[in-house]
Amino acid sequence: MSNELNNNSSNTATPPKFRDKELELGQCFLAYVNFREPLEHQGKNRPIVIFRDMEEDKLYAFPVTSQIDTPFNKRYGYKVKDLDVAGFSKESVIQCHSSNLKEIKPENIKRQLGNLSERDVTGLLIKSLQVRQMEKAQERRLSQGNELER
Repeated sequence: MSNELNNNSSNTATPPKFRDKELELGQCFLAYVNFREPLEHQGKNRPIVIFRDMEEDKLYAFPVTSQIDTPFNKRYGYKVKDLDVAGFSKESVIQCHSSNLKEIKPENIKRQLGNLSERDVTGLLIKSLQVRQMEKAQERRLSQGNELER
């Protein structure tokens, strides 16, 4: 069994890099982010926090905003605690809702701002799980409502 694990781990692709550094969860960057997927030229430079989906071997970005008081961001965002380490100049929220999650290409990354602190990485992971649970519950309610209409 350990041979199977070793064989599977050797099949992993080379991680994406920015200026010869591997991209890892919790790194904060300024990057060009598309607003709508089919329209590649409609976007802007935004602060992001990246993570890599190892199964799909894709790089994703959580957008970061300073609009911390909107109901949506209060419910679905993670408020960064250690702003200076992350490289954010204002109070900031990492948008965790799946509708905000964007696939990002390493060539769209402009510069590194900083890194999330350990407590912010942990907080982001916890908030992301909570948001996924809320989304799943909402999906179940919607599907149950659709079944009742039939």
